[in-house]
Amino acid sequence: MMLRAVGFLTVAAATAWAPGPAAAAGGSWQSIGPSGGSVGGLAIDPSSTQTLYALAGGGLFKTRDGGRSWFHSDAGLLPGPVAAVSIDPRSPSRIYAAVGGFVFRSGDGGLTWTQAGRPAAGFPLTCLVIDPQSPQTLYAGCGAGNVVSRSVDEGASWVALDTGPGASVLTLAIDPLQPAIYAGTTAGIWKSVDSGASWQAASKGMGTPAPAVLAITVDPVKRGTVYAGTQSVTQSEPGGLYVSRNGGATWRLLLAQPNPAGVSCLVISPAARRPLYACSAGLFKSSDSGRSWQQLDGGLGSAAIAFLVLDPASPVRLYAGDGNVLNAGGTAVYTTANSGGSWQPAGSGISATSVTALAVDPVQQGTLFLGTANAGLFKTTNDGAQWTPADLGLRGSDVLALAIDPQSPATLYAETNRAFFATHDGGARWFRPGARFAGGPPLVVDAQTPTTLYSVSGSSLYRSLDGGLSWTQTYSWMDRQVPLPAALAIAPSAPSTLYLGTNGAGTPGTRLEVSHDGGTTFQPLPGTLPIISIDVLAVDPTDANTLYVAATIPPGIPFPGHPQSFGTVFKSQDAGQTFAELPIEVPGAAVTALLIDPVHPAVIYGATGSGFFSPDSDVMVSRDGGAGWSQLAPGLPGLPVVQLALGPAGTMYAGTQGAGAYKLVLVSK
Repeated sequence: MMLRAVGFLTVAAATAWAPGPAAAAGGSWQSIGPSGGSVGGLAIDPSSTQTLYALAGGGLFKTRDGGRSWFHSDAGLLPGPVAAVSIDPRSPSRIYAAVGGFVFRSGDGGLTWTQAGRPAAGFPLTCLVIDPQSPQTLYAGCGAGNVVSRSVDEGASWVALDTGPGASVLTLAIDPLQPAIYAGTTAGIWKSVDSGASWQAASKGMGTPAPAVLAITVDPVKRGTVYAGTQSVTQSEPGGLYVSRNGGATWRLLLAQPNPAGVSCLVISPAARRPLYACSAGLFKSSDSGRSWQQLDGGLGSAAIAFLVLDPASPVRLYAGDGNVLNAGGTAVYTTANSGGSWQPAGSGISATSVTALAVDPVQQGTLFLGTANAGLFKTTNDGAQWTPADLGLRGSDVLALAIDPQSPATLYAETNRAFFATHDGGARWFRPGARFAGGPPLVVDAQTPTTLYSVSGSSLYRSLDGGLSWTQTYSWMDRQVPLPAALAIAPSAPSTLYLGTNGAGTPGTRLEVSHDGGTTFQPLPGTLPIISIDVLAVDPTDANTLYVAATIPPGIPFPGHPQSFGTVFKSQDAGQTFAELPIEVPGAAVTALLIDPVHPAVIYGATGSGFFSPDSDVMVSRDGGAGWSQLAPGLPGLPVVQLALGPAGTMYAGTQGAGAYKLVLVSK
């Protein structure tokens, strides 16, 4: 369980914006970056090869200039990750996209989208292909067992096709020269020559048992030549690249790769020498039909290339997508103009960064800091128009928590996977204070006395009274039969009052405790909340007795009728003596952040969603102290929102898990 603490502005700093107790959104959420991250797929327009589509950041991005700039192209799509895109080869302005269990269609090059029919393959769909000889025919599936669905009317209606092997379908490919469909499964390849009505095993030569097939490409020139990228079934059998010269009747190994990833992407060039490219814990190229290989790494650095497309008009140009989900902030797309000899970044505008921490300057509008899982720290002074690295001294650390001094915003504190750091120059340079403390989140600052900090290390609470120069262990749970600390909040109006939630991960003893002496002693609060975990704590900025607890509830008991766990919020108005559940529930997910308006504390914001396919990932607002909730504004990508913060001029910021940061202007209603 991630440890979280809620951030807040001081009343003095926040009064500058104060849009009113009925604050409403002045529009929709807007993505503000930073650029970079990982991509989940690439597609190129065959008629205008400077136009590409990238699946990233919980949505769809498009470029018209060969990757020099990208913009969102997902108006009308469901929130959530776009798993596959397919372009009509005869009418490239017609595009299909798979989102969750649905197929969407665009007739204007991705500017707008409408929902087509829903395939029978199940949820979620991860592959979608068009028959090049009959573009009104589509096949969808993958990620849903052994069922593939076919549509013959541009996605309006679908029929289910059973591929037969009882194995999950991982990839689909269609032969452009003759009627044949290949399905790569967790148990080899299956082939159909009658539009999916019947299927036959086609893995002879791949070994027994047949390996999982991750990628298939059919040679568009040499009839019957098919390549397959596989993943090892057992540790003793390497995954690799296989070729068939007879339409899948028999196969032979071309490239053995003894790594767990296997071969995940394949591209063959139509150029005279027929170069072949393969992704396998690196990018490889063969210019002699697979007899010899060279690794392509010039300019790719540590990128984990998982997606590759070739420019059909200029086969020496390729585009590569980094599929590493930990590539927060890094280059998402690369391009080469010399068949892979050298690569350059080509992903400006794609925002797929996983945010782990967010801090907003309470005085300077548009200045905020964004921490990531493994790409360091970024800073913007113009609301995301430009971002710059601000992690000099952090040495590539994972940023776990950020806290800003509300009275002197050039001072920030960071918890990383390495240690506790501080900066006094707005992130120009970070240093480890004298104590060389190594704690972890939550990291909490006393807004009235910002040199007082609290952090958790292991099973102990630590306090610093000098801005992190020295730390004192004030309280320990080491010898107590209670779970470890999970969430910590300080009462802004009474800083000696701290609330702490311990996390039992489903075990008895998940509980709340309170300290009235700055963390020196804690007392358990009476009663036991019916929870798996305490996710977030937030205290009313004007009333230290009003506490909000975001928690995850187990399925069934004590809430019959709930077949799965769900996130909700409890409220106490008597310093935790009694609690009432608020009417905000997130099935199968969690309330991941809480933010109370520092001037109008009846206005509360809650971020929801904890899974990449959670339809409830959003930001909700209550204007009556939690009695009623509604969506704050449209425009978020459907990925979990893990951080919320307010700026000094009525701007709210949201940090997402996989789509960077978003902003929203709040106005009086």
